[in-house]
Order: sequence, then C-alpha cells, then structure tokens
Amino acid sequence: MSDVKLTAPRIRVLRGDPASPEILELQTIHVDLVMWDRTAQRQKWPAAQDAPVMWAGFVAWHAAKRTEAISPDETYERWEKTILEAVAVGNEEADPTLPGPEPD
Repeated sequence: MSDVKLTAPRIRVLRGDPASPEILELQTIHVDLVMWDRTAQRQKWPAAQDAPVMWAGFVAWHAAKRTEAISPDETYERWEKTILEAVAVGNEEADPTLPGPEPD
C-alpha cells in the first residue's frame, strides 16, 4: 500500500504578514472536500468551479484544523481574513523521462 498516491489536491497557503508570510502546504483528503460540499450547499455558496479561490481557502482551512497546523478554535471567518493566498499545487511528481520546456 505504500505505493498509493493521493489525488486530492495539496493546497499551499501564505498567511500573515505579506513581507514575511507563514507558508503552509496542506494535503487535503476526502473529508476536507466533503466538508466543502456540505458547507457550500448549506451556506448557498457557489460551486467549487465557480469559486476556486474560496474553495481552496476553505479546504485548506479544514485540512489545517484536521492536521492541527492551526488552532482547533480557528474559525473559517478568522482564517479567511489572515490568508494572503491559497492555491492548489497538485500532487504530480516530476517524471524525469518526459521532455522539459524548450530553452528560450
């Protein structure tokens, strides 16, 4: 089973002071994505594809709480005000057999 790779996205979050941000890279899992689905429906938020920035921030917040990277008391509303950027960074590992970009 150690060869299994998760396909749920990793989210890189920059938060705090823009001059010296804290960087968190969080691996999301099923429960983080399900919580987005449930919360978005209950709150009448747009679908994830229509609000990708909000989606990334929310699933990162849920993953950060789950992994105890942030306080369990941190609300989404407080978290949302502290993040500078939340971006899905993917899970693909570089394949050294594939050609790279052409030089300029």
